[in-house]
Amino acid sequence: MPDVTLVCQISSDTAIQRVNFKIKGTRARTDTDIGLVSTIHDPVNGTTILDHTNKSYQTFQFDLPDTSKMSSELAAKIASACEMRFTGKAKKIGEWECKEYVLFDSLGKGFPEELRFRAAAWITDDLIGGLAIQARKDKVAPSPVRKWIFATTSKVFTMPGFAVRTETTQGGQYPITSTCIKVSYDTLDPQEFDR
Repeated sequence: MPDVTLVCQISSDTAIQRVNFKIKGTRARTDTDIGLVSTIHDPVNGTTILDHTNKSYQTFQFDLPDTSKMSSELAAKIASACEMRFTGKAKKIGEWECKEYVLFDSLGKGFPEELRFRAAAWITDDLIGGLAIQARKDKVAPSPVRKWIFATTSKVFTMPGFAVRTETTQGGQYPITSTCIKVSYDTLDPQEFDR
């Protein structure tokens, strides 16, 4: 599998930043445009946060959330909010034609406040090799939303293409949007994936 770099723009109500997400083999690395911190994603050895200012690092495992105290009624309700549903909306984002899919939607459905959110993805099948890139990304560094969905419902979503944009909205807050603006296949230095 070729090395791949995804340049993404992440926006919230307070900031917009660019992030380089690099995948080499079974590991990945995230670097922000500010350059203060990098993250190495390794499914075997855990996630390492590199603090470039203090020249230090910390490695840890992301544990799945504890759902043992969740009622069966709430678990069933959460499962009903999980879906991979095409909304019927389509638009061009960057150079790719995309379709919107809802992954999770509990807004306006009587959920407790801390569980009210919506996650959607604008997915393309225009990017050659995009499905494989998405599968690698989801395996090496799954999003917190995907981990939470799996922990609470045991559902594993397989994206039907490459997610050019993801949008997560928590309650009435401003959405957090991540948009891929460039994909490149340059050979990456293996040392970038070591601490």
